[in-house]
Amino acid sequence: SGFYDHERAWQEIRSGADVRQTLNGALSPMYAEAQQFQPLLDLVAERAASERPLIMAGLDGQLAGPIPRQHLLADLHDALAKLDVDWNSVPGTAEAEAVIRDLTREAYAEGQVPVPEGRARERFGQTLDALRRRLAPLLDRPASPGAPDVAFWLQLFNNLKQYAQASWKIGRVDPKKPIAPELLNLHERQMAENLLWLAQRRYPGRKLIVWSLTVHLARDLNHLSTGDTANRGHLSTLTTLGDLVSRKLGDEALTMAFTSFEGSSGNVFHSPLPLLVPTPGSFEELMSRTGLSAGLVSLRRLPDGGGWLRRGVLARPVSYKELLGVWPRHLDALVFVRRLEPARRLSR
Repeated sequence: SGFYDHERAWQEIRSGADVRQTLNGALSPMYAEAQQFQPLLDLVAERAASERPLIMAGLDGQLAGPIPRQHLLADLHDALAKLDVDWNSVPGTAEAEAVIRDLTREAYAEGQVPVPEGRARERFGQTLDALRRRLAPLLDRPASPGAPDVAFWLQLFNNLKQYAQASWKIGRVDPKKPIAPELLNLHERQMAENLLWLAQRRYPGRKLIVWSLTVHLARDLNHLSTGDTANRGHLSTLTTLGDLVSRKLGDEALTMAFTSFEGSSGNVFHSPLPLLVPTPGSFEELMSRTGLSAGLVSLRRLPDGGGWLRRGVLARPVSYKELLGVWPRHLDALVFVRRLEPARRLSR
């Protein structure tokens, strides 16, 4: 979920706004409209006003959904005004405001407006850099109650710059056209920077539970083997969020991935796809022989007799595709669920 989207949504929730209605503006409907997701929303609502709330934050640099369109520019103007930074005194802010508005309504992705020419793109980055220079000295100033979070806005400018660069390089989105590896890696890098900022600056000493796709969180994907040429090329070029975060946090980060023996996958907008029958001797097939309906297998500290997991084993925690790997290199635990159920959409 978006870095800004969740910040704004959490502020509204803490002030008493309806949890479901608010998070519908911050989350993809793929999650918010799934029946299986609702107990998590109940937990957030239950804990929101408590002394130990389940704080929500976003990793993704993208600006998607109604929250950025409705609030981002107004929030930015309000924060700068409270920090005594005159928006109009920074060169290029009028032009930058137009770019931010186009980004929040996904105008480039939908082909509503042309991608700016090179000099205009440079000016946008320079304007954000100028705003950062105005705010950076305020980091050391004691914050008064209700004052804007300077560190958050500095990190948001990083996100805006990355998202603009990616949006301009992609232009109008063609769902049939794969995204270039350098853009995927740019996306992974920004997510990693956001997570590290949250872990080291915003919530040091706190436990963070990160929910994302395994393809983002796993490490060293280039060392996984597959006979699928297209998938091989994708894995070989990707430097993931998991790679970048593990280099900084080491064993402080523990990565778990889910996998299943049977059933089908699917979100609320797509018809379920049945899982293929696992190859004999694969992790999923071996787990099925135990008779367990669910189980957690630690890969970080293997018990006696677990040395076979340090050799090449077929498993499919990444996009439900069988890959050959020495899985302790890529993950710290595998969560086995015998039967995978597709997401079911809430009835209206």
